[in-house]
Amino acid sequence: MDTREGVGFGDKLFEIQADRVELERVFEAPGVSTSSVMYSGKDGVFYKNGYAPILYEGEVVAAIGVEGSAEFFDRLVDFQYVLVFALIVGLLMIVLVSALVARTITQPIDALVVEARRLGRGDLKGEVKLERGDEFQTLASAFDEMRRDLLDRDEEMQMMLSGIAHEVRNPLGGMELFCGMLAEDLAYGSQEADYIKKVQLELEYLKRVVNDFLEFARRGQMQLVRMDAQAMINEVVGLLVWDLEGEGVTLAKGEMPDGLELTADKERLRRVLINLIRNAGQASEEGSKVTVWCREVAGPEALEELERFASHQVLLSEELEQRADGWRAIFVEDQGRGITEEQLEQVARPFFTTKEKGSGLGLALTRKIVEEHGGALAIASTARDPEGGAEQEGGTLMVVVLPFKLAIEPAKMEIPEGWLG
Repeated sequence: MDTREGVGFGDKLFEIQADRVELERVFEAPGVSTSSVMYSGKDGVFYKNGYAPILYEGEVVAAIGVEGSAEFFDRLVDFQYVLVFALIVGLLMIVLVSALVARTITQPIDALVVEARRLGRGDLKGEVKLERGDEFQTLASAFDEMRRDLLDRDEEMQMMLSGIAHEVRNPLGGMELFCGMLAEDLAYGSQEADYIKKVQLELEYLKRVVNDFLEFARRGQMQLVRMDAQAMINEVVGLLVWDLEGEGVTLAKGEMPDGLELTADKERLRRVLINLIRNAGQASEEGSKVTVWCREVAGPEALEELERFASHQVLLSEELEQRADGWRAIFVEDQGRGITEEQLEQVARPFFTTKEKGSGLGLALTRKIVEEHGGALAIASTARDPEGGAEQEGGTLMVVVLPFKLAIEPAKMEIPEGWLG
């Protein structure tokens, strides 16, 4: 039976077909009441049907069904939405708090890593400072204490090297003077004159070694200036071309763009180029060529030239990988016997040399100057097999990559007191 209007006795109610399973259970198991699953009506309200058996002499003769509103379950749905929203907000809060906590930890670590790399490059001037009031500040203080100890030791070593170099250079000057006087008194072409000439050559070599020591120990302020790249290379090439010609080696300039500028300490950059070209000339054989050129590069693009060689090593390249533009690369390439892979790992270390006579400070000084400019020094080489014959190709490429700075502070000139009245 149905209490709704318009429904007569004996009419079929198709709605209850959905509850057929529940009705069968009521008639099969006397005394058992069942209910349907909850469903949403056309009005958007939740309903639930309940069925109970009608017994006569112990048998189920009919069943009564009631459709009841389950509107109170709407609150559960609302609660479900609130719970999902709270879960999402909670997850976002956890992610945000985790990111903030991670940043408070990684930020001082990154700062200490930067400082450690700076100290590793030999820059001991700036203080390692981290104001936090926690363990990271304690670690930064320990770093700064180490920096001060290294700086004190470095200054002591510089003073010692400078003192030794000056003490050696003074008697060398006297010996050179007396050798010159003896050479004037001896007949030209005599055996004694040849002996004096050899002594003078050895004194000249010792002077170069002493000057290398002094230059390596010196730590002065750089004077960065803007200069024309071609003019600088032309000047150095003109200075060394006849030295290399005397050894049967041709010194040539490669293609360079017009108007290309460099930012560097002029005297120190000249020293770098002289060291690299002289090393290239000394490593070259008669009839070979040394080529020098310069061009603008974009970050690691400068190192693509190294791929032509069997092995290569890049020194001080961290800045090169981080900055994509604003670089100038100077290339010095020779056709000499090359450098083995084992030697390549040590070639820029102080006092390492493969020459019979050499201080081993030329490339070390070059590396130091490049480091002071914030640049990179790259070395690539293909070593020639001693048993491979002269036709086997070999050679070495030195690449000096320097940052180009648009803004340069003008050099300050100190005027003695009283000059201006």
